[in-house]
Amino acid sequence: MERRAQLFLTAFHRDSRAAGLQVQTVKSLFKEMDISLDEMREKSKAGAGLMKFVQALIGYCDVFKEVKPKREKVPTCIFCTVNFVKYNFNKKNFIVRALYDYM
Repeated sequence: MERRAQLFLTAFHRDSRAAGLQVQTVKSLFKEMDISLDEMREKSKAGAGLMKFVQALIGYCDVFKEVKPKREKVPTCIFCTVNFVKYNFNKKNFIVRALYDYM
């Protein structure tokens, strides 16, 4: 196994900045190898399983790259919505109390 691929499999961290570089390295290795999963299965069942796992991991990284910014926005949006609701509640509560005191 090539050293670059071994590093990818042993030291992969999805949140690190190096993850993008690692994924690009593995994608380039797959292009260099120019072998399909079926061809790999004919040569080695273990190699085919490993290849399928690495392809799934790369797919996960691609999805994670799209989802991460959206996931980070959610708490901010929820916090803003909660503050807006509290503000409106307090405002209406103040009006009701003022009317109650007026009567």
